[in-house]
Amino acid sequence: MITKTSRIYWSCIPIILIPSLRHPDASLDINIHDTYIVVLYLHLAILASIYFVFIGGIYWLLEKFNRKKITWLTITHLITTLVGIQLMTWVPFIPYTLHQTQRSFIYLDSIATYTLLIYMPFLIFGIGQLLFCIQCSIGILYKNT
Repeated sequence: MITKTSRIYWSCIPIILIPSLRHPDASLDINIHDTYIVVLYLHLAILASIYFVFIGGIYWLLEKFNRKKITWLTITHLITTLVGIQLMTWVPFIPYTLHQTQRSFIYLDSIATYTLLIYMPFLIFGIGQLLFCIQCSIGILYKNT
């Protein structure tokens, strides 16, 4: 059983932040009809790090107060969250790898592959967060025996 889930989340924070220091100007540029959405990779990495601090804190509280955790829910939440966040934070580098000489916008209206690359990490991440809500509800209601 995973006993120190909070430490796993907290140890992933540098893994998320280090690439943002390597490419400080990387951004996710999305064109949806007439709207351009630009998100810096650094902002995305900071947001993910804050989220990992929050989730690690909740798992730490569950461990500190000896609340029940279901192992398969914990492992599934851990995997879906880590995979979802890593995919979300690496998506901005796709234009750099596809167009080394020229930076281009991702046109979601015309390129289905990019649409899949944008939305699938959010779907994976969302499923993990639903499992986390179930895990927290069980943890609040039942004490570990």
